[in-house]
Amino acid sequence: MFNRSSLISENSSLVYEYVHPLIRLKKPAFSHNVEIEKTPNGFSAKSIPSNHSPPSVIMVILDAVSNLQAQRALPRTLDYLKSLGLYTFQSHAIVGDGTFENIVPMLFGKAAADLLVPNLNDSRYEFLATEIEIDPNTKKSKTIKKIVHYPGPFDNYSFIVKNFSRLNYTTFFSEEWRESAFYNLKNGFRQTPTDFYLRPYWLALYETLSYNKYAGNSNPKPCYLDELLHRLSLNWLKQFLEVHHKTPDHRTFGIMKINEMSHDYLERLFWIDKDLETFFQDLFQQNLLDNTILIFCGDHGHRQHQLRLTRVGSFEVKLPFYSMILPQSFKEKFPQATENLRKNQHIEEFQNANSTNTNGSLRNNFTHLFTVLFEVLPSNAIFESNILYNEPANTIKLHSDILRINLYGRTSECIKDKYQLRSFCYCMSNYRQNKNSPWTNGFNRYGISMRHIGKRRIRN
Repeated sequence: MFNRSSLISENSSLVYEYVHPLIRLKKPAFSHNVEIEKTPNGFSAKSIPSNHSPPSVIMVILDAVSNLQAQRALPRTLDYLKSLGLYTFQSHAIVGDGTFENIVPMLFGKAAADLLVPNLNDSRYEFLATEIEIDPNTKKSKTIKKIVHYPGPFDNYSFIVKNFSRLNYTTFFSEEWRESAFYNLKNGFRQTPTDFYLRPYWLALYETLSYNKYAGNSNPKPCYLDELLHRLSLNWLKQFLEVHHKTPDHRTFGIMKINEMSHDYLERLFWIDKDLETFFQDLFQQNLLDNTILIFCGDHGHRQHQLRLTRVGSFEVKLPFYSMILPQSFKEKFPQATENLRKNQHIEEFQNANSTNTNGSLRNNFTHLFTVLFEVLPSNAIFESNILYNEPANTIKLHSDILRINLYGRTSECIKDKYQLRSFCYCMSNYRQNKNSPWTNGFNRYGISMRHIGKRRIRN
């Protein structure tokens, strides 16, 4: 909910304009005599003779922030949260390439591919696509038009928010980007998935005269009037908590995703360290996060940045930032779970305890794991992957996804429906227009050579 106010003078100049978010209680008070328990079909509530109510859950997600980047850019924020008992998971790893591939398992409990099923029954998900086919012999091209069925919507999937909504939690979901948000990039939802759904608010804000228009993400001037966009997100969340957490009568579950200040520029995250520190200080000092599980995390690290061409670049993308703070009531009620979380902060690898090795067989049980960077033409795209080399068998096996680690122009329009190819295909017309792109001759420009390709040994 929001209210858009504008004042225009007689000569049509803008005098005043602002989009005001409106927040009010939407659900009745939460019963304190309730305990949540897991069932085969999800979660349910049962009555108990107690004044203890289940905790709220608030997630603040910073797009494209690795664990290393958080340590570098947010020292003040992390120092403050650590003084309150922050758990930071040093080896939390991605399960796919990009936001969608990592958010879906966390919020839906499924692999991202399970949601990318073409919708053949709804004409709203039919799009006309144009493909260019080139004869390999004559090199002549012809245009082919076809109907493509896109996946979506996700309303009928097991979105975790639904579990909390059924238990009378007030829910919210916000992501400030317009063009590449979870909502529209993958044709997210037909019905409003949460009680407070901020997509209309952000769209209204972007259409005002006070917003610096920019065709794309990562606006060079990411401001609305004199406020950076991340402050609007944080201010909204603070207002929401002031309404719902002033008393213990309203439980909440919400996801606040911040893109603009972290996705494309490493340096922008440094700008907001003080803002985040102040934001969390205000919430805790005003007791707005009492009986609340706070999850503060990234979805993945930087995927397509010059940093990816360094030795540490692989760790940047594969080890996202992930941390949480537990309320004291949770620690007292679930001491074993709390202890497990404490230990899990530093777990780096699992080894097969049942395997047996002798000095004679140890040599043959080792496999070489190579991290390989390679450049392709004519796009000068740079990719990274891991391969396993089994020395006794003299075989090579792909051990991970092939990741694109640089930007090299516009993705080919003719394969928009082929999600598995979008990171690799490159439009030749774009290449002809941008032969002198900043990423041309990427390996030479950044001094990448075979010495940068790492190798380590792992056990089978």
